[in-house]
Amino acid sequence: MLRFMLCVALFFGACAGSQLFSAEPINKAVVWKLDSLESIGGNAVTVVGKPRIIDTNGGKAIEFNGQDDALFVDANPLAGLKEFTAEVVFRPAA
Repeated sequence: MLRFMLCVALFFGACAGSQLFSAEPINKAVVWKLDSLESIGGNAVTVVGKPRIIDTNGGKAIEFNGQDDALFVDANPLAGLKEFTAEVVFRPAA
């Protein structure tokens, strides 16, 4: 699972580069804070395993065990977009 999450972070990082050099203004920001097990971005969430909410220096966050925890959000914030930038704060624990 950790390997998957790192691949997702690298994918988002690679995609983010295309927006950095765009001359077009950003019209609308979509922000999904991963700080709830009930809803993300106002969308329903399906919880798999036992992820939990923890307190961090940046506020609440979701802690995954790296093996069988997951969240599935019933929405796609990228639908209809030509490009996007994603910012992920990822802190692997020992």
